[in-house]
Amino acid sequence: RPVGKDMVHALSTLPRERVEVACFSLNPNPKRGVQGDDTMKWHHMMVKACDNQFHDVSGVSYSAAAQQINEAKPNILINLDGWTSAPLINEIFILGAAPVQINFKGFAGTLGLPEVQGLVSDRVATPPEYQDYYTERFVMLQGSYHYNGHDHLYPQVHSGGMRLPPKSEVAAGKFSMYQAARETELLSERATRAGSVLVCNFNQFYKFVPEFWGLWMGLLRSHPDALFWLLSWTVAGKQSLLSHASNAGVPNEQFEFSTFFKEDSHVLAKGVCDLFLDANPYASHGTAADALYTGVPLLTAPAETMASRVSTSLCHATHQGSLLTSRNTQDYRDLAAALLSSPSKLRSIRQSNLGGGTIDATAAFDSKAWSLGFTTALSMLWDAFSSSPPSSPSAHPHIVTAGAP
Repeated sequence: RPVGKDMVHALSTLPRERVEVACFSLNPNPKRGVQGDDTMKWHHMMVKACDNQFHDVSGVSYSAAAQQINEAKPNILINLDGWTSAPLINEIFILGAAPVQINFKGFAGTLGLPEVQGLVSDRVATPPEYQDYYTERFVMLQGSYHYNGHDHLYPQVHSGGMRLPPKSEVAAGKFSMYQAARETELLSERATRAGSVLVCNFNQFYKFVPEFWGLWMGLLRSHPDALFWLLSWTVAGKQSLLSHASNAGVPNEQFEFSTFFKEDSHVLAKGVCDLFLDANPYASHGTAADALYTGVPLLTAPAETMASRVSTSLCHATHQGSLLTSRNTQDYRDLAAALLSSPSKLRSIRQSNLGGGTIDATAAFDSKAWSLGFTTALSMLWDAFSSSPPSSPSAHPHIVTAGAP
């Protein structure tokens, strides 16, 4: 899910008696008749979330963009992209377009820029003892820093309580997005059989590295009833993975590929997965949140980097907690093997994860609590800067909001 869609709802939750929002976009505004209705809808929602102060700076140099931002006199400027897709954004921050500049959401890690003073995070994603590896000071939120907004994005998921569809409905294509340019791929009948365990990872293929792919293949070889469900991002990528699997001694019949699901129901469709096997060194972020929202047990493999720890942060902020957080590769393998051998254990964990239908009240999905913590952090950042000499270390302190250990 694009960061921009998350931010539509994240910005909308901020209390306007404490926060005024203005947005500067490096992407050109969409045009009616060129972009589709859905794109136009989201753009209008973003403009509204930005208090109608939405500025297109896509057609100017980074120095001109920095000047335009500076003339708007923001107290705090938030970098939502980092080194992800538009590195030019960092040139704007190097020029110091605002007195306080922070990194949030788009790039899970340090930007390595002294001009960016803060990194919005939490104690699991970036443990305090890792501070020396970051140029930013930590801005710690309680629970998970990762805004999800599922209560806004998918209100129908919890209307009347969690009701996951049977696997047969997913296999029948009830939730699939049909595209003229590509043949629709669905779950096979195998995935609906009693006794089969449907494990999944819905991340893009670039997150799969040889070490973890080999680990997964070993698990599939030793558990022939397990089926590995992936999204069919590209035909070439799918064929490459199947070729590597065959070379590892895993038959193609143990794989399930499906094309994309409808946006309003993809969380429900993916929720029929029995066990989500996360990756390392780049873990699931929004994809992990989607799985946890429907109670799917999520096995994580955190390392030292922030990018590898976001899914673990989300787990700790839900009912699952640290139950399926592996300590190392061998621990990951042992936990996965034990779970694949016990479908009843997987069902028990899912029931516990849903916690009687209170998933929206957990720290990972409570949008109101996140908004309060984020707003408090912004206020603390500005108060510290405005009450200290700019060159003083106290102008850019570490921030820990109430409730964060």
